Amino acid sequence: MTTASAGVKLTSEDYYALPDDGQRYELIEGDLIVPPAPNLEHQGISGELYSLLKTAALSIGARIFAAPTDVYLSPQTVVQPDLLVVLREHAERMTQRGIEGAPDLVVEILSPNSSERDRQTKARLYAQAGVREYWIVSPEAKIIEVLVLRDGGYTVHLRAAGNLPRAQLVFLLQPDIRHQQLAHVGLPCAVDATKRSVLATLTGVNLELPGERTGGGERQLVQNGRAHNLIVSR
Repeated sequence: MTTASAGVKLTSEDYYALPDDGQRYELIEGDLIVPPAPNLEHQGISGELYSLLKTAALSIGARIFAAPTDVYLSPQTVVQPDLLVVLREHAERMTQRGIEGAPDLVVEILSPNSSERDRQTKARLYAQAGVREYWIVSPEAKIIEVLVLRDGGYTVHLRAAGNLPRAQLVFLLQPDIRHQQLAHVGLPCAVDATKRSVLATLTGVNLELPGERTGGGERQLVQNGRAHNLIVSR
């Protein structure tokens, strides 16, 4: 990662006025950053997640975007998340120049030179802007962490480990959205049902709650700080 502004603090208006030179930039608290190009594994996971999320998002009237999409979080910060979702009720945030304000869901896929920035700096910026849910995907550890915004900061709501992204993808936007999506695919909308993997249903991979017998293997699930066994069948 390279800082391109050499100590000069820029604004989002300065960022928008930059010439299109084919380079990917982000503006982090006034500093113009040049992120390194993602590797092939990163791009493969991004494409898979985009495909899976698109099916679920479109069914509830939401929109999904992949990088490079400018997200204007503040007058000093413009980022390009790997993936983001904007719900129908926030459609006005989608403008000609990008997303103005907080997406409802942001996904960042870690790479060796972005891990600290994604886990610390971006997590803080997303929380300050009001991003309701932040997924951190670690290809090396094969873990998806679902962070939910509470009281101005993120709480780890769920951590799923396994083959990424198809075998362990858990669709966890918000309870009301999960209810709508469950109804769309014909699943009962009981309280526990909101925790099912809707995308697993759509893609033919069953992820069920701890304690439900499917005859598949087991993975460990950490939810709200407690470890469970996650039953997985294909």
